[in-house]
Amino acid sequence: MIMLRNVKCVKFTKIKYISSHLYNYNHLQLHSCTIGSDQCNRFSTSASQMKKILSIAWPNDRSFRYKICASMFCLAASKCSSLLVPLALASLVNKASKLNSNAQIGKALEEELSDHNNRKELISNLLVEGNFDIALCLGGYALARIFASGFGELRNSIFSSVSEGTSRHMATEAFSWIHNSNIDFIHANKTGEIATIFNRGIKAISQVLHTFVFQAIPTLLEFILVTGLLFYKVGHETALVTIFTMIGYILFTTLVTKGRIVIRKRMVSAEQSSMGLLVDSLTNAETVRVCNALPYELNNYKNCLKEYEKQAIMAQGSLSALNFGQHFIFNLGLILSMSIATLKIISGDASPGELILVNTLLFQLSIPLNMMGTTYRQIKLSMVDLKKFSDMLFSTPPLQVIKTPIIITSGNISVKNLCYKNLNNINLDIKGGSFISIVGHSGCGKTTFAKLLLGLYNPQSGNILIDGQDIHKCNIQSLRRQIGLVPQDTVLFNNTIGYNIAYGLMDIDESAIHAAADIAGIHSTIMSLPNKYDTKVGERGLMLSGGEKQRIGIARALIRAPKIIVFDEATSSLDTMTEDQILHSFRKLRNERTLIAISHRLSFSLEADAVAVIHNGTIVQYGSHKQLINSQGLYRQMWQIKH
Repeated sequence: MIMLRNVKCVKFTKIKYISSHLYNYNHLQLHSCTIGSDQCNRFSTSASQMKKILSIAWPNDRSFRYKICASMFCLAASKCSSLLVPLALASLVNKASKLNSNAQIGKALEEELSDHNNRKELISNLLVEGNFDIALCLGGYALARIFASGFGELRNSIFSSVSEGTSRHMATEAFSWIHNSNIDFIHANKTGEIATIFNRGIKAISQVLHTFVFQAIPTLLEFILVTGLLFYKVGHETALVTIFTMIGYILFTTLVTKGRIVIRKRMVSAEQSSMGLLVDSLTNAETVRVCNALPYELNNYKNCLKEYEKQAIMAQGSLSALNFGQHFIFNLGLILSMSIATLKIISGDASPGELILVNTLLFQLSIPLNMMGTTYRQIKLSMVDLKKFSDMLFSTPPLQVIKTPIIITSGNISVKNLCYKNLNNINLDIKGGSFISIVGHSGCGKTTFAKLLLGLYNPQSGNILIDGQDIHKCNIQSLRRQIGLVPQDTVLFNNTIGYNIAYGLMDIDESAIHAAADIAGIHSTIMSLPNKYDTKVGERGLMLSGGEKQRIGIARALIRAPKIIVFDEATSSLDTMTEDQILHSFRKLRNERTLIAISHRLSFSLEADAVAVIHNGTIVQYGSHKQLINSQGLYRQMWQIKH
């Protein structure tokens, strides 16, 4: 079950489909719409939703359109060929009956005619023509079955590239959107929820296309062709019975399946609850035993299993009722149709082959009808998944493409009247090549400022200018290429050290990796390892110490040769000795770079040219370490507490 959060979902009157410009947008202002919220979960098959689905099913790619047309042609050819099968069979029965009658006539003539030569010639003339017709019917029957199967498989083969290509295209666009979105979107939702909705949405696209092309459309086409054929070959009475049978069958299936969907949801919910309890109790097995809570946990687990058992029994019962009702309606229609055909044969208005035709056509139609309940349920569930997927993608204003790159030469930073959530009216000027330390208590807005500088957030008001250029009016990727960030917790991928240092610059020269590591003070450590730069760091870098991870983070920032480097609480979780080593690496960077150190510790302040003190989202003090120590204020209080 997706846990819902009580976050307000912003409503937008116009939804714009994702474009190929996803990679270069900057003005994305996401207002914390939590996916899975009540507003986002309302499901209705609106015209806008159908328009989105049609836009997916009919893409702009011309080759895709050709493939869709080709698969539709194969679909029509397959269904027409499948209808020739009962026609050929009916004709075969009629020809065989006629041939049998001719044989009987031949025997009678044999007794009546005395001239042997005349008798032989007459019988031969009666039978030869019939044998040729039977051979023709048999050949047509075989060819019809072969063509029906061949065109069907050809349709499957052609359309698979369309559905898989559409899924790939949408997955790629959605992946880009998520990674280019305002970081608030990630923070406002659980990562597991985003991944689940992403995967289910992509699968739903493929499922909807597959269901319509392989089940819904073929069934409708076959129903129209069968009804028309019965009307033409047998009569309007049989065709009308078939129509009313199909209408009753569809209505009954739809109504029962709606109830089954509710039951199945409750069953899945009960199963997830029991699994959640099991995992939770195993994860906290020691706590369960210490608190002697096993009877309590066992009782909860039993209740969940009882609920699952109840819903599973109801689900099976409803399935049995559905199957019986479907068979009853279909067999009732089949008996009525065959009775009408039989009466026509008795009265001489139809041949025996028409009875075979009716029986074969209706049974041929029963195969897709048996899947109707499953098809309806799949479409409903897929549409729900698509709704959540579209809510996730279209819950933001239209994306604006900004192609103008930012060019950083000196690294001068000017912050004017900046406001964002907990930051209020920040004004700050940082000279290029200088070193400024930003300090303050936890939660005062220091890290928020760093993320605004990197374009991860968009300010509610105010501007950030770098070398006179508003960063929110420039291409965001060009900004991030020229700013290095060393975060509090350097996230490493489960790959080699070299890969992690060069991450994002996959074509970088190996010598540049070594040079960045050397400045960061970790080159000698890496070279002492058996596999050197090819050493795997483990999941999230667990094979390395905290200091080694941070120095790899410094090397990752340096390898881009940035004009601005931001240290965001880079030493907050390290011991004093490791912090000194990081500071030593930091001193090497004070050369033609603008350095910003954000921390609640004051270690960097001693090295800084200036210190900005933030309190409750506002800069309350600014000056050198010496100036702030000699004045009464928050910085002096923080220094006295630490020292």
